[in-house]
This record gives sequence, C-alpha cells and structure tokens, in this order.
Amino acid sequence: MDNWKHIITAFVVTIIATILIPLFSRFNPLKLSLACFLFSTLGFGVAATYGRKSNNRGVDGDWGAHGLWKEIFNLELVTISAGVGVFITLILMLGVYFSRKEYS
Repeated sequence: MDNWKHIITAFVVTIIATILIPLFSRFNPLKLSLACFLFSTLGFGVAATYGRKSNNRGVDGDWGAHGLWKEIFNLELVTISAGVGVFITLILMLGVYFSRKEYS
C-alpha cells in the first residue's frame, strides 16, 4: 500500500506540470503538445511501474527477477504509457483548439 502514495504523487505532479506548461511556453502549440506528451507519458509510466511493483507482477514471474531495466522498458509498459500520453495530449489540444476558436 505504500506504493500508492508514490502513484498519487506522480499523477499530481503530472497534472500540475501540464497546467503550468502554457505559462512558461508563451503558448507555442508545438511546445505545448510535446511537453504535455512527455510529461503525461513519463508520469503514467512511473505510476504503472509502481503499480506493477506493488502487485509483485513482472514481465515473466516476480517483479525484478530479470533486472530493473527489463521491467521498466518492456513493450507493454511503453506502449500503454505512449497511448495514454497521446490520449491526454489529444484531449488537451482539442480543448485548446475549441476554446480559441472565434465565433463571429
């Protein structure tokens, strides 16, 4: 149960970083989308890694039996993290697009 504190912390840091990015990027859509993708992918990757570790479920057997790097960079974790990153970035950019659209 101690790992869930780290998972919640990773999600909170990811959300705060995603909110603060437009303040520092002077609203460049390319910078915003790349930074949002990186932060959300890394944040979900950290959370998923801690979740797998707390359940002691690794790639093949117990967590960490084949080494730390194989557990972190397995295809399943990377694919799901990238998919979540793309989804969050898409939602954010659609929200920005529709909020900046002028209705005249």
